[in-house]
Amino acid sequence: MKTTKRLLAIAIAALAFGACQKENSNVIFIEAEGMHNGTKMAIDGNSSYWEDGEFVHIDDDNNNGDNFMISVDPITGDASVDVSDHDLLRTPLTGVYPSTCYGGHSGNEYGVNIPPNYLYSIGSGGKQSLRTPMMAYTENGNTLLFKHLTGAVTVEIINDFGIDVRVIDLTVSSNLYELWGTRTIDITNITRDATDADTVQTASEDHRQVQILFNEDQLIIPSGDTARVQVPVLPVGALNKFTVTVTVQNKDDVDMNYTFTRQQASSHYLLRAQIGYAPAKFGGRFHYGTGSQYVRFAPGNLQYQASNDPLTNQPTWRFAKHQWDLVDHDPSTSGNATSVDRDTQEGWIDLFGYGTSGEDREQNAYQPWNASTVDADYISCNLSGDYYVWSDWGWNNPISNGGNIPEMWRTPDWDLIIPTNQLAYAQVNGVKGIIILPVDYSHPLPQALNLYTYGSSGINDNYGANIISFADWPKMEVAGAIFLPAAGMRIGTNLNDFLESTGCYWSSTGYGNGQAYGLLFGPGNISSSYHHSVSHGCAVRLIRVND
Repeated sequence: MKTTKRLLAIAIAALAFGACQKENSNVIFIEAEGMHNGTKMAIDGNSSYWEDGEFVHIDDDNNNGDNFMISVDPITGDASVDVSDHDLLRTPLTGVYPSTCYGGHSGNEYGVNIPPNYLYSIGSGGKQSLRTPMMAYTENGNTLLFKHLTGAVTVEIINDFGIDVRVIDLTVSSNLYELWGTRTIDITNITRDATDADTVQTASEDHRQVQILFNEDQLIIPSGDTARVQVPVLPVGALNKFTVTVTVQNKDDVDMNYTFTRQQASSHYLLRAQIGYAPAKFGGRFHYGTGSQYVRFAPGNLQYQASNDPLTNQPTWRFAKHQWDLVDHDPSTSGNATSVDRDTQEGWIDLFGYGTSGEDREQNAYQPWNASTVDADYISCNLSGDYYVWSDWGWNNPISNGGNIPEMWRTPDWDLIIPTNQLAYAQVNGVKGIIILPVDYSHPLPQALNLYTYGSSGINDNYGANIISFADWPKMEVAGAIFLPAAGMRIGTNLNDFLESTGCYWSSTGYGNGQAYGLLFGPGNISSSYHHSVSHGCAVRLIRVND
């Protein structure tokens, strides 16, 4: 009982103290329109909060203006400034936040500097910081109610790389309207809602780009996850196209720029405090047949290691680190060519017999390391349906750097991919193979890409048609291009002469009689419906369908 009375007394005292604060003539409280205590911006489920040490510029009617440091009550979240050491009249008051946005004033007109760069950070307790320009005007009282001057573009970044990526910066550009610079604001307009007339900006040759910078390791997007970031921009008019560039760092600490566009509807204006959307999917989108299905590719060939991971006590499936990576080609050391103890070997494998997912479905050869040359030991049907789907490498297994859960990836039907997408022979970082280009591909390199027409011969049908360097490939990769290296073929534990000259990739479709379809390519010819023995070891590149 004594404890209860004591807590009640403390609560009453706190309320009384809060009331005294509200009545303190030396304190001016700072609030954002429509926000609860402590919040200065909340868009699309993300909130940003007032912070200790921020500055706001406050003016009275006699031009007694100054920058004041904001204090935040740790219990209530109330933001306020102490003006006891300043000759500041109480009515009327005008505020500009943050103080760095204040650009002087004359009468009722204030200059407000809309910044070209914003620093995104996360403070204690996971609180976000994003200092978007606001302005307030009040004719009486000790509370400044701030209204946002900008709209916001929500950039939704969907990571389909199959690997974790770190966002370094995010840039929004306009093809038509200014997004930053100094604006003249009539404080009488701050007391009412913005109209279309307030939001249309004049076109200019500069001031069309706004950037958010991220501190180290602040926005890491795991494979398969989505991040949403709000980018403050000036309200813009109709027919505006937002070009969004996301700079990410990939698995090799290589910085890559991914660019996509969003066209506003012709009748729509982005008003103050409104949101425009610009969804982005990393990785290219490819036609899958002639209908409306699309697929996205894994970022490298499938690889397997039989020896158990010390943390999970399980064998490991992964995607190759680079799209051109292949397991060691030396027959004396390659994991693909190992003849003994393949079930415990530490070497990696990337050439597999057909349907060798590791799931026993009453065939003799079902483990990834199986090297039997007897066709009857392997599955000889399609990798689909309730029974055979377990033999699909991606469906049955979690891929460690591809989401790490089963049923995310599938083996493709190459007949639905190769004839319906643009192709090019190439050497990428010195490795021979073919490039597949996604829908709406925009080539990022100054040199043109020499394309190959499926079914033709004699034109750009050799690996020297395109030479892509280590430095240039990331630009094409982020634009969505897929590279399939010439991985060769394994027969038993023998790596034959096709290595590094011919590519052979399994399809989801079986041929029957101990054979299955696959993609086969070499100089002069690409076939998406080549069929050969299920006991042969071929490469596997997985896809995600309708994603």
